[in-house]
Amino acid sequence: MIFCCFMKVSIPTVRKTNRRPDAKPRGVNKCKKVGNLKEGEKLEVNFYNSGPVGDNHKEMTRHMGKIVRDRLICPVRVHSWNEIDDSAKDHMWKLVVNKFAGNGFELDRTITLCHLKRLWQNWRGILMQNSIIKKGGTENALKETPNDLTKEDWEWLVKEHFTSSNFKKVSSRNSGNRGHLTMPHRTGSMPLDKCQRTFTSRAELMARIQEKERENVDLNKKIDEIKEDYGKKMNDMAAQLNMLMEAHIQRTSGRDQAMHNVPGDYAF
Repeated sequence: MIFCCFMKVSIPTVRKTNRRPDAKPRGVNKCKKVGNLKEGEKLEVNFYNSGPVGDNHKEMTRHMGKIVRDRLICPVRVHSWNEIDDSAKDHMWKLVVNKFAGNGFELDRTITLCHLKRLWQNWRGILMQNSIIKKGGTENALKETPNDLTKEDWEWLVKEHFTSSNFKKVSSRNSGNRGHLTMPHRTGSMPLDKCQRTFTSRAELMARIQEKERENVDLNKKIDEIKEDYGKKMNDMAAQLNMLMEAHIQRTSGRDQAMHNVPGDYAF
């Protein structure tokens, strides 16, 4: 009698992740480096392609993010950036230049305001995504007011802005435009000027890409070797288990046969 044991061998999959599942999410933007500046001190920063670059570009972007989220500085009950009056924009501009400086920085007011505009629009988009769409609609959204907003301001945004026909029309049009993109952004959080400093020429960039491709090929080979080795070990364990089960069954069958052959009253 032969007993066969079939064991399903599962090969582990390799999943690349940069964040632990139990990691805490990013906290409140405190801008400690900006907050610790003494009176008269400023952080050096430059602009490239309508955005801050250099060692302090993150601090400047975070500082601007706090400005556009402050309802006492940047008005909330407006439908577009163009509806914000010039006095409020001048105030925001002064709050930026009080903390940051650079070569010809005083000439970059228009660029700075454009960057503030993008941050303001992104913040509105995040509010729409996280506080309305993910909540299941406007009724559930009104039950919980997001941070940095009063209940009255949030109700105005939901009832007068996000649910307006004009906003829905623009949102639908922009969603369609994003669907036609053929060259998505792939540089991550690295600023464009840093990309240019890292890769000084097209030949150097192509060489770096080819190097990364070779590294990926080597990594895939190692993964395949690990899978193959793991599969062999599991198959060997299954074969050994089959042999042990077969030997056990043979011993049991032999003992039963011996009991049947016992003469006299002990015979079965």
